Amino acid sequence: MARVCNCGSKELKTLTAIQGQFKTNTSSKTVGGGIFGGGGGGMKMGAGVASTSGESSAELLKKVQYYVPKYPPSMITILVFVFAALFGALLWGNPGPADSTNPQIGLVMFIVGLFFAVTKYRRRRKYPSEYDKFKRTWYCFSCGSFMTFKK
Repeated sequence: MARVCNCGSKELKTLTAIQGQFKTNTSSKTVGGGIFGGGGGGMKMGAGVASTSGESSAELLKKVQYYVPKYPPSMITILVFVFAALFGALLWGNPGPADSTNPQIGLVMFIVGLFFAVTKYRRRRKYPSEYDKFKRTWYCFSCGSFMTFKK
């Protein structure tokens, strides 16, 4: 079944197809040289080489990038923050001698580690649904609108 836009056009394409079609890798090399006869009777010679590389993208691809979900954090990243929170809890609960670590440092480390561990974990859990929505989003070449179709 062909997809139809709200404007009645059938000129639709998925965002994943647009990404693959419009993204191009570019590279170029330039070689140059010259001879200059300056004052004082001497000749000067010079040569240069320059190279560039990167990605070229159409304006449409730049609009599509807004809809692409960010990759989820790895489990290793989440575990690092969990261990930081646990270490902070140990410092907070066991401050040691009076001249050693301030117990507030442990509390701050616990709160920051726990906050980042929870937010990174939530981001990881949310990624599959965001990616599914991205795969179901289409672009209309006639009216320029983005539409997300149901499963």
